[in-house]
Amino acid sequence: IIVFMPVSGGAGASTVAAATAVALAGQGKRVLYLNMEDFGTSSCYFSGEGEGGLDSLILAMRMKNANIAAKLKSTVRRDGSGVFFVESSKNPNDILSLSADNIESLLNMVVELKEYEHVVVDVSVDTNERTIAFLKLANRVYFVSNGTQVSNEKCKRLVEAMTLLEDRYDFHLPKATYLLYNSFHKSTGKQLEGVLPIAGGLPHYKVTDERALVHQLAGHEFFARFLGGGE
Repeated sequence: IIVFMPVSGGAGASTVAAATAVALAGQGKRVLYLNMEDFGTSSCYFSGEGEGGLDSLILAMRMKNANIAAKLKSTVRRDGSGVFFVESSKNPNDILSLSADNIESLLNMVVELKEYEHVVVDVSVDTNERTIAFLKLANRVYFVSNGTQVSNEKCKRLVEAMTLLEDRYDFHLPKATYLLYNSFHKSTGKQLEGVLPIAGGLPHYKVTDERALVHQLAGHEFFARFLGGGE
């Protein structure tokens, strides 16, 4: 489970998460992309034939007698890039209705299916119990920043907050927790040293179409260096 979280607005964590999924699929990996942002949508990056989506999956989770694993399998679609994904809910408030227990159950179920080598999860920046549920089960976490002064300051405060929350919620960020710079430019950004290991940086591309941008990012050497080798 690879979790991407922005440290500030406009960092492009969703784009990087989608590009990660595309890069992994391009390496021949079976990868499931889950957009679990509060108001996010997977349709900006992926499309595929199928019925139902996250809304029908959430409904099944509320019904105690429902076969959630079967419902998940029926809602998963496949993009032309090879990425498997679940269509976002039509109701943007559905994600907010999920409890921390719901989130843990969903991620554990995906892992137990053993159908995907990687699960890429895109989450909103927050320090609530629901967000912690994603981090608890993550094998790798990327905090995404654009390197501006504001973003760096927010990153420091976010990491400090996470350290305090580890005791409250009895969890630990995985050892593989990194700071990743996206849309980074030396004239406007600066790397933040001594807070988290820096995974690397992705440049700014002058591409306005999100899907085209995702595929361009997916070809960057970052993905070969840090996400290759079956890690």
